Amino acid sequence: MGSNPSPPPLVSVVITVRNEALHIDQLLESLLVQDGPFEVVLVDSESRDGTREAAEAFSARHPGILRVFERSGSRGVGRNAGVDEARGEFIAFIDGDCFADSQWLKRLREGLTRSPVVAGRTAVVGKHRYGQLERVELLQKGFDVTFPSCNLAYRRELFVSLGGFDTRFITAEDIDLNMRAVQAGATIVYRPEAVVYHHMRTTFLGSSCRRSGTATAESSSRRSTAACGGAIGSVS
Repeated sequence: MGSNPSPPPLVSVVITVRNEALHIDQLLESLLVQDGPFEVVLVDSESRDGTREAAEAFSARHPGILRVFERSGSRGVGRNAGVDEARGEFIAFIDGDCFADSQWLKRLREGLTRSPVVAGRTAVVGKHRYGQLERVELLQKGFDVTFPSCNLAYRRELFVSLGGFDTRFITAEDIDLNMRAVQAGATIVYRPEAVVYHHMRTTFLGSSCRRSGTATAESSSRRSTAACGGAIGSVS
């Protein structure tokens, strides 16, 4: 008799939110249909629009899937707190104003069996007020480090060894993390089949998740750090 195959690794989906009542139900419903095993860890940053209450109501309707926590601070602070609570070998990040394709976790999990970092494709939903802006790809050792954390997955072991997101960053904390991962010898695999849909924001900073474009630039570690350095600051 052959041995039974090992179960797929548990994926912890980590979400950070602040005032996402408009989108939270759509996001959580999109996660219900993902291939298991998975769990959802949601970290709320003092929402005042009923986001946390909506998430807790969802958790009550679907017990054993979603755990809700509160932690104020930057996105990096929230994501690190979510990983601290996560139980999975793999960590997948998605934002509160996004929702996932039904094959999203399946494709990320497949990629993580071959590479410690996997990025998916982010498609914009809504008017492209800022969506036409091109990004400059920052290549570190041949890998694009600008993949955004609204559709990004890490092996937990690597994430922890890097110290997680640098909480000094207000934005571009994902670029910094990816750059440090590559500098530590990790590879980044792009899986365009792992699709996340992102609702277009009405401000430039709010639109930072769906960075997309075709321009490229080979970047040294020093230049990449300088490009991100303007995003470092305090968060009240």
